[in-house]
Amino acid sequence: MNYKWLINILKVETTSPTKVYMRTILWSTLFFIFLGTQQITLAQKAQLDTKALDAYLAKYLPQFKIPGFALAIIQNDKVVYQKYYGKVKLNGDVAINGQSLFQIASCTKAFTAAALGILVQQKKLKWDDKVVQYLPNFKLADEWITQHLTIRDLLSHRSGLAAYDGDLLIFRRPHNTQEVIQKLKHYPIRRSFRASYGYQNLMYMVAGEIIRKVSGKPWEAFIKEQIFEPLQMTHSYTRSPKASNPHLVRPFILQKPIDFVKEQPNASGSIFSTMDDMIRWTKMWLNPQNKLLKPRTVHQIFKPHNIRSISNLYKQLGIQFHSYGLGWQMFDFAGKKVVEHGGFLPGYMSKVMLVPGENLGVVMLSNDIHTFREALFFNILSNVLTNKPLDIAPPMLQYQQQMPKATQYFIQAQSKKRKKNTQPSLPLRRFTGTYEDKLYGKAEITLKGQKLSLKMLPHAQIFNTELSHWQDDRFLLTFKMGNYGLAGFVEFQLDKNKQLTGFKLNIPNPDLNFYNLNFEKK
Repeated sequence: MNYKWLINILKVETTSPTKVYMRTILWSTLFFIFLGTQQITLAQKAQLDTKALDAYLAKYLPQFKIPGFALAIIQNDKVVYQKYYGKVKLNGDVAINGQSLFQIASCTKAFTAAALGILVQQKKLKWDDKVVQYLPNFKLADEWITQHLTIRDLLSHRSGLAAYDGDLLIFRRPHNTQEVIQKLKHYPIRRSFRASYGYQNLMYMVAGEIIRKVSGKPWEAFIKEQIFEPLQMTHSYTRSPKASNPHLVRPFILQKPIDFVKEQPNASGSIFSTMDDMIRWTKMWLNPQNKLLKPRTVHQIFKPHNIRSISNLYKQLGIQFHSYGLGWQMFDFAGKKVVEHGGFLPGYMSKVMLVPGENLGVVMLSNDIHTFREALFFNILSNVLTNKPLDIAPPMLQYQQQMPKATQYFIQAQSKKRKKNTQPSLPLRRFTGTYEDKLYGKAEITLKGQKLSLKMLPHAQIFNTELSHWQDDRFLLTFKMGNYGLAGFVEFQLDKNKQLTGFKLNIPNPDLNFYNLNFEKK
């Protein structure tokens, strides 16, 4: 999975009042900043100003209140800058260092692309092989796409599925990989095959199963043997380490610690790594003579395969193209091609950025949700590649400060349209019982006193809440996770005979597509 609900608000058209409001705050501030920003000019020599970066980090790390942070910059095969900030544990004495463990989330996708590249080099498969050649039981809702979907399609997010479809099936992993893939056939194809971009975690899990089929080894074993060991990434894991691991950095959400949750290994986003190991990984991509991937393989991986829209922020920065390759996305900045990928899961954010033309690599690992990541990376790009410093941290900080109030804004916006003095169509006890969605699984509605409660059984520890009557057969819900809440509605459905048939969820969230779910009364 990417930073998703944080920065996607900048890129995705939406009618959600909450996200429209928050996006307006950010863009209004950005507008005035860029009015005073001169056109980006090329530097005479691509060289990092370490003093300027030190000052930038000293100014903004405390303001963004990131509990733990690691940054490394590599150029010409040398580490030219490192910065570590915070403690491994909340009240511990151990400072974060090069061996501290962070989850890298969707930066895992580049490892999966590299693994398939190794199999291509070994002539065990081709990028344009059909998925069904290796997984004959694989099936999407559209039979034609099922028969023509290729490995290249899997890795470039052009399957026809919408962005983040199916992420509920892998969030906190209530289902194993095989169960998830079997459910894919139930998801409607809502985008154009090979003509649209829909960021997909499930397709990378399919890619992991192809690696298993072709190599005879699980994805996690192949990554360990073919990538971790040759690169001497001795402190990296393809699955969650033990919570007691002394190097594991504690996860946070908006400065509030959350419980560490063990995840099953998956080819989309389960790797945990250290800065020392990620430096080795980054150097490999910048070295044409590396022994892991041949130049022609890297060329295929870094080649644009799927066009992405250019956000308003990117337009302001003068970016002319934005595309996705195989496990990496790319854009231009100051006349240079930038190859990068971010990672986001509750409690962790990461990013790896490469500028191959300058033999430059940047890695950031952190243990909280924040908007500093993009501000930092564009500051580093402008520091190295141009004569003008670029600072978009202030509006990003303002945006981050509004995030805890997202639920409040959403409810306030809905209140303006609320019908007053309505009653449910049925007595509350009639709404109770078991419901099931064929994609997701079962949910229970119970009555406690005069209040209904919802529990979504695959995520019973997280998605359970008391329901408050809102209007007619609509009830307000709020899921809490750390310092972050999801607000929305349960909308019960009745047929023309006033018989209860099920319910749908209206919970605005661009990562977890609750709107796909249709719970039927059992």
